[in-house]
Amino acid sequence: MHRKNQGFTLIEISMVLVAVGLLVGAILAGQTLIQNARLLSISTQVESYKEAIVLFKAKYKNLPGDMPNATTFWGTDAACPTTPSNDIPKTATCDGNGDTFVGDSNGSIFGGAIRWYESYRFWQQLSNATLVDGSYTGTTSSANTLGVAPGMNIPNSKVQGNGFSMLHVLPGPATGAFNANYRHVFVYGTAVSAQASTYNPGLTAAEAFMIDQKVDDGSPGTGYVLSFTPDLSNTKDCADTNIENTAEYKSLVEGTNCSLIFITGF
Repeated sequence: MHRKNQGFTLIEISMVLVAVGLLVGAILAGQTLIQNARLLSISTQVESYKEAIVLFKAKYKNLPGDMPNATTFWGTDAACPTTPSNDIPKTATCDGNGDTFVGDSNGSIFGGAIRWYESYRFWQQLSNATLVDGSYTGTTSSANTLGVAPGMNIPNSKVQGNGFSMLHVLPGPATGAFNANYRHVFVYGTAVSAQASTYNPGLTAAEAFMIDQKVDDGSPGTGYVLSFTPDLSNTKDCADTNIENTAEYKSLVEGTNCSLIFITGF
């Protein structure tokens, strides 16, 4: 007589292994799709911010942050223009100086800005005008010694811990920056120093390449999506050279090595 409990046959085991393999593959593929969607949302956010600037300027005749009569619309914050650090979103704001530049670096590329307060007020005033999601303090963060706090005074990214900064920089090359016609830019990454900047890497080189390739030319040194150069110690493994026309992303190098610069064109 045959036993009732014969165990699994090789065919049955194979079928189970195939099913498990397909399930694992589907999970991994799903995770990859989700991460790719998060990465592409970065460029989507940038485009939405550019549209918001156009709408703001059409209504208020000035750039957010630089607007010289902003307080007539939303009230005056204490001790303008460089108000004390604050972690509570508010509408009370400060006037900009109306020179048509937001957070102008005054001759230095990606550093030494003298009007960082305009970069913080930029996001607050866009929010006040209901042109971007979120509510912002308009000041540096007392909860973050670096000054920048994504979700508090600059917009959050869907890639955790990263955010967007806005400032104006002069065209040209500099240590850590490729030669380009910068002007107003969004810088994407994590916070660094006590400035309104996100220069620290927030992406791997492979992730930065994917974004650049999808929306621009795939090169870290040319186009309107750029990285910083290997001259900066914290981005030395993002691009392979500081020569803009030959630079390539070091996509095979692991680790978070890249932040991105999105040139706005204005």
